[in-house]
Amino acid sequence: MEENQKVTISKKERIKNLISSLAENLQEREDIISIALLGSLIEESIFFYGPPGTGKSLIARRISTAFHNQKYFEYLMQKFSTPDEIFGQVSISELKKDNYKRLTEGFLPTATFAFLDEIWKSSPAILNTLLTILNERLFKNGKIVENCPLKVIISASNEVPPKNQGLEALYDRFLLRVPVFPIKDKNNFEILLESNNVKTKTNIKNEYKISPNEVEKWKNEINNIKLSKETFNIIHILRTLLFEKAEELDIYVSDRRWKKVAFLLKASAFFCERKETNLSDLLLLKYCLWSTNENREKINTLIENTIKENSYVFKINLSEFDREKEKIEKEINKELYYTEDIYDTTVRNGNEYFKTWRDCRDNRITFLIDKKYIKTNEEFSPVDTNGNILDGIKCNFKGTGSCEIKIKDIYYYGYGNSFNSVAPFSPKILYHKGDKKIDINERLINSLNESAVKLIKDIEDMLKELDSYEDKLKHEVDNPFVPKDDIEILLNSINNLTDDLKVRKVDCEKIKDLAK
Repeated sequence: MEENQKVTISKKERIKNLISSLAENLQEREDIISIALLGSLIEESIFFYGPPGTGKSLIARRISTAFHNQKYFEYLMQKFSTPDEIFGQVSISELKKDNYKRLTEGFLPTATFAFLDEIWKSSPAILNTLLTILNERLFKNGKIVENCPLKVIISASNEVPPKNQGLEALYDRFLLRVPVFPIKDKNNFEILLESNNVKTKTNIKNEYKISPNEVEKWKNEINNIKLSKETFNIIHILRTLLFEKAEELDIYVSDRRWKKVAFLLKASAFFCERKETNLSDLLLLKYCLWSTNENREKINTLIENTIKENSYVFKINLSEFDREKEKIEKEINKELYYTEDIYDTTVRNGNEYFKTWRDCRDNRITFLIDKKYIKTNEEFSPVDTNGNILDGIKCNFKGTGSCEIKIKDIYYYGYGNSFNSVAPFSPKILYHKGDKKIDINERLINSLNESAVKLIKDIEDMLKELDSYEDKLKHEVDNPFVPKDDIEILLNSINNLTDDLKVRKVDCEKIKDLAK
């Protein structure tokens, strides 16, 4: 079947068929293949991170078979690898003419698809030349600068590049950083042990293979895909968090990387036949933002939590809604109910006092206890009805609502400086905290009731809005590039948000009932 034969199935189904064929007889490798295929479709560079013997080279070879007319180059890099082995040998005949020129046919400069294993073990000279090829798709061959047809490069290593070796720029060119670890599931491991040697060759139908013309056409169309408001919101939050935690996580995400990330998300939406991105595309960030084995899990957890906590952007700001709800509740409680105990007091010079008395011999002493000392541990003297301090009497609430009283002997015997305890004083509470007031402002209460009704209406509108979004998401959430377990994270986050809104609605109904 010819390369340009018309494909009769949708892009999404075609991608699913490709992934299924590429993952045939491979255990726990479908997720790796799917994200690597997406990266290859948009001609991005990919880094496989994981120990030897996990199928990294096999996956790379298989991915290359999904495309028509590939010139594949593969090499295992070593400390003593030479430029000749990667870029081609120097032409002896040209050298005799004083021309330094490499015979590049069959080597990296003429390849369209390349796999470089153990990339960080190579020499600086090779890696610097590779950076130029990745940046500009150019190769300086002696005096001549040649165009490189390279479309996709997959590299691999069981380590990330060491610090301070000048490799940061090259590492940053690998947009996708995909972990490739040993098989985890016991049954899958047993299948591996029982299976015959897995072959590179795949049974991909020729009509499903991708042509260079299609890739170019798709890349142009991907630019028309929109980033949704949820996508923008989560990217802004993540970018801020990563900036704030840059030192803690040892992470820096360049603007160039964010730009490439945006195109990757658009590509995911495009091949899922959507016109804009959704939450499922954002889960691909887990392959783009980590940089070391130490920060990989932390950053991926940060991504998941950010998506879960910000899974939908309402027309109404939830934080402002909660503040308004709290404000209305406080105003209703303040107007309808006593917010503190109201005591039987008398006022002198703007201060509240408890009026009491004690009998000493034939003399009754009337005095005023300052209310400000209630429930404190401070000892003080009361005043008489004229406001004069009575040094012969000591009072102390001892942190409670009952006041201990001590009176000097002189009040009893006419002499002596000792203090004697007398009956304590317990202030009379006229209205307890939470008691309903009798005199209320009906107009204000009616206004607050209307505000509570509006809050309930807003919540109901948000629930309808979220329900509609959930229905849409369920229809669009099927994404061949995202693991099914990760998709569950999205649906659960929407369910949790729905539950939170229902709790808010109950709170608002209680507030409305208060104002009846």
